[in-house]
Amino acid sequence: MDNDSVMVEYLERDEIIYELQLRGAIASDLDSTDELCEFLRERMIVERQGVELEECGQRECGRELQTCSFKEHRLRQLLREARLTNDLINRVEALLWHLSGRVHRISALTEGQQGDRAELQLRLRESKRWYRERLRLGAVQGVQRPESSDSGERARAVGENPDAIPISKWGVTFSGKETEPVAVLKFLKRVEEGRSMNGIDEERMRRGFAQLLEPPALTWYRQCVRDSVSSWRELKERLKQEFLPDDYEEGVLETLRECKQGSSERVSFFVARFEEISE
Repeated sequence: MDNDSVMVEYLERDEIIYELQLRGAIASDLDSTDELCEFLRERMIVERQGVELEECGQRECGRELQTCSFKEHRLRQLLREARLTNDLINRVEALLWHLSGRVHRISALTEGQQGDRAELQLRLRESKRWYRERLRLGAVQGVQRPESSDSGERARAVGENPDAIPISKWGVTFSGKETEPVAVLKFLKRVEEGRSMNGIDEERMRRGFAQLLEPPALTWYRQCVRDSVSSWRELKERLKQEFLPDDYEEGVLETLRECKQGSSERVSFFVARFEEISE
């Protein structure tokens, strides 16, 4: 699994914090896990654009080996579950992605620690093979969301549609550098289409919106908007205010005044045309 496809909402809080530190960000205890997930997605977007992010913080090798060994043991327990539900698959894949990179980065080892790391890497490879074999044999069952303390948070992040395409995979982006004056409206229309097709509610769309932005729009969003909007509707309005031409509303009003029904045009077509102009 690569950075583009990993579902970071299935990482545990300490794993998210590790991935943030790896990308030069310091997490606060005041930040919710949802907020840390969103921040990590944004850092990964920047990373995909070729920006080098300098790691912050140092980690003691022995402690890292212990942590990774514990998590690898937990991974094996997950793989022993009788049925691989969608939630379980997403957690396993996120943990495999996290552990593979984390174990690889452990350095400055003693001779004994080098052997421990090699053994841990071997167990991870075995777990990957075991997991792929289970998938190949068709062990995936229907979605059964566990009633754990964080199941509600994860259900909101993943959505109710098990076939939903992740927001980051929609192929829709906006940078604010587009030359077309109404590019932001076309962008929002495609976003709404994606939201409707994938059954994503407004709150999840608001939280995952940064995945569709590129600088400078992403920078504007992080610095000016992210912490000040509380709804998807408000976020859309702020986006329009920032990126539509100053005279846009005046131009729309003028167009509406001139909008007349054709002599042979059906009323329903005329109304649809009128509504499209006024959106």
